Amino acid sequence: MDIDQSQESPNTFRPQYLQFPSFDGNKGKYRIWKRRMVAALNLQHCTKLVDMIPALQIALVEEANEGVGQDLEKLEEKPGATTKEVWEILDKRFEDPFHRARASEKLENVRQRGRTLDDYIAEYGDLLQQAGGEDYHEDVKIRGLMRGLDDDL
Repeated sequence: MDIDQSQESPNTFRPQYLQFPSFDGNKGKYRIWKRRMVAALNLQHCTKLVDMIPALQIALVEEANEGVGQDLEKLEEKPGATTKEVWEILDKRFEDPFHRARASEKLENVRQRGRTLDDYIAEYGDLLQQAGGEDYHEDVKIRGLMRGLDDDL
């Protein structure tokens, strides 16, 4: 039995119906959705603009797509467009600077207060994402997490 060693695109093996997290346009949940969407795009090898834009149009529910659908289509036709430009369009439309500031304030004050460690870490992670903390240095993230732990750990 011969093994076919031809160079096929990873898209050849992609399932016909892809699973992407849906987004309804809620600015307060945008950064969490963005993190999940980036992971889903990477997992399903949608790293090129030609794959990414249709995937985003699947994920954006009708109300959210109304605001950016045309911009994404124009970008898709633009020679030399990048995936970074796609995220810039979405960030401009959905990122709420006031929500980000509130999340940052909550992140400063979040404490375990008798909750399970898993619950505390989950809340800390969500607030960190909403505050844009993925760009923080690892030491800053760890110190912030440790500051809120109960003393009995």
